Amino acid sequence: MSNTQSSPDTVNDDTSLVLDEDGEKITTAEEQELKKIRDDHSFLGYPKGLSSLAAGNFFNSICWGAYGAVLIYYLYSPWTKGLGFTQGEAAQLIASVGAINSMFGIIGSWLADRVFGARKALVIGNIAKGLSCAILAIPAFSIDQGRVFAVVGMILMNLPIMGASNYSLTGLLFHRKDSRRDGAYAMHNIANSIAGFITPVIAAQLGLINYHYGFLIGAIAAFLYAAAIGLPGKAFFGSLGSKPSRPLSAAEKKKYGFGALIALVLIAVAIAIAVGTGKASIGTLASTVSSCTFIVAIVFFVIIWSSKRIKGVERRRLGAVSPIILMQIVIGIDYQLQGTTLLMFLDQRINRNFFGFEIAPGSFNTLISVVALLAGIFYSWLWATKLGDKWKSVDRLWFGFAFSGIS
Repeated sequence: MSNTQSSPDTVNDDTSLVLDEDGEKITTAEEQELKKIRDDHSFLGYPKGLSSLAAGNFFNSICWGAYGAVLIYYLYSPWTKGLGFTQGEAAQLIASVGAINSMFGIIGSWLADRVFGARKALVIGNIAKGLSCAILAIPAFSIDQGRVFAVVGMILMNLPIMGASNYSLTGLLFHRKDSRRDGAYAMHNIANSIAGFITPVIAAQLGLINYHYGFLIGAIAAFLYAAAIGLPGKAFFGSLGSKPSRPLSAAEKKKYGFGALIALVLIAVAIAIAVGTGKASIGTLASTVSSCTFIVAIVFFVIIWSSKRIKGVERRRLGAVSPIILMQIVIGIDYQLQGTTLLMFLDQRINRNFFGFEIAPGSFNTLISVVALLAGIFYSWLWATKLGDKWKSVDRLWFGFAFSGIS
């Protein structure tokens, strides 16, 4: 990239001169490209890259909505309709694999930031997610084969290689002073809510016929997410998100690569010992993963707090945000626990026959999306009023956490 400046005699006459919003001259090709992307209003007044990211959120919600509407019932339904786990085993399995998601969310964001770049992370992550649903969509030829496929598929489903890449890319499409940014995130919420409203009903009702249909819907949606980001590529995003923001050095690649290899070997040895000694069970997996979840979270905080790159104001902000992160972990664990419990309750205790028509228990997930959509509209209105304007961000946070506890 060239940093060549125009001479003083020609600057004032240069009709191609590009300025940023602060009136500063933009000189490099990359900076001019970024300005062009951010000045774009071709998608409903937003940069066209937002159309790919919002579509990605839509497909992501379809994938997770279909997966969540049938998974637990597939696990504990009797063989041959399901895999014959007990309800307790099914709930433990889902909770422990969900804990893997929370652990690898940290690692996934690190991979996107330092190895893949946001766009490549989204494509790779959703291909992995599509493969996981595709594995679950394959009919089981034996109960053992079906259970192995289910565990492998669930683990792949919960390896979020993309981390928070979608939301990071969304933020990069706008300058920090651009008022359109809040609207962009609202568009994501709308896409999520629409997909979350429609998908559980379709997937759950098809699940009454065959649970594999629900997983097939999830696989197709995940692959469409990968295509929505990968196919437009440079035409929509330019070089934005194409490379890691802070790529690993050669020495770091060797260091982390060796560490990852050691970790994989240790995991493989632990699994082999557990299987060989007959101690491998759903309960063992659940307790091991739960312990690792807290260890990874603690190590993450230690690394962040000990980093020499974080100084002054950033360190004070880290102190402020740490309790919020811990609360999110607590809410995430609670969500996993109550989610499976509620789905089993709907299946076992609720009369779901409506004038001779059986309503699938997973269909009730759509109510969550309806409540979320209505609540989003209400709070968007409340924070825009004079009353809501008096609430500071901290007040809104404690109110949200308190309301979660009440629910």
